[in-house]
Amino acid sequence: MPRAARNIDKIAFIGMMGAGKTFCARTLAKKLHWRDLDSDVIIERREKMSIPQIFRNKGESYFRTIESRVIKDLLVKPQTVLSLGGGVVCRKVNRSLLKKKSFVIWLKAKPEVIQKRTSKTANRPLLNVDDPKRKINEIIKERENYYRQCAHVVVVNNGGNILSKLARIPQIRHMMRANIIN
Repeated sequence: MPRAARNIDKIAFIGMMGAGKTFCARTLAKKLHWRDLDSDVIIERREKMSIPQIFRNKGESYFRTIESRVIKDLLVKPQTVLSLGGGVVCRKVNRSLLKKKSFVIWLKAKPEVIQKRTSKTANRPLLNVDDPKRKINEIIKERENYYRQCAHVVVVNNGGNILSKLARIPQIRHMMRANIIN
């Protein structure tokens, strides 16, 4: 059912690691003259540890708790484009907050694209396994419905010209102001 108009002054990028969330958030923020914030960078600053160190020393559950707190804090900042960790949608409270307080864009990419992009760094604790390709497919299967539930818009980013797709986001966001369907 349509809801009343509201001001959407926060845009949140969700999706798998390697989908291009950080690049897209920075690019769109620059276009809108807004600030861009990366939840993983903020978590690392607050915890004074890298994400892999947090996973290794304190565990994924601890990380997800900190992540939820950071998301809540970020969603009060006006005119902000957020790049969020791939697992942010795993907690219902995060999905609900994001959907209610921001315009959510799910950046979707094929598993082989994600594997290619993430193979360039060891900074992905969930992929430090013997078979990263299998793990990527498992994670996608686990999270895909959550991404779908949370997103207002899906943007496919398998390469090609993501900039032309991003150029349309402000127009879509403005059209949704008067008629957001949850």
